[in-house]
Amino acid sequence: MTGAGWLAIALLLAAVVWLGFALAGAVRELAALRERVDVLEGAIGPVHLDGGLPVGSPAPPWSITGRDGEIASSSSFTGRRHLLVFADADCRACDELIPAGVRAAAAGSLPPVAVISRGRPEQTPSSWI
Repeated sequence: MTGAGWLAIALLLAAVVWLGFALAGAVRELAALRERVDVLEGAIGPVHLDGGLPVGSPAPPWSITGRDGEIASSSSFTGRRHLLVFADADCRACDELIPAGVRAAAAGSLPPVAVISRGRPEQTPSSWI
């Protein structure tokens, strides 16, 4: 076998070893995520989507106080469709999702958005409420 052949074999072997380590890392990450899901389900019980409000049904009455002190409530939207978004100030996905939803509502591609957030108000972007 030539030197080029041995080099090709060495490169293939290195690629297989690298893929093995990458796969092992992915399996560890999946195991960690599974543990987090198990902890959450243990704390709040299994999550079931059935039994909620049917799509298109009226939401129960609600009211929230914004950081500016103004109160928004379901009566503010009487007769109009609106979107309620429940968020957490510590949610990294919400950091992008909520402002995008607010912008879409301002542009008219979504109904008006009311964000109900838990967490520390200083972490909640002012555009959310």
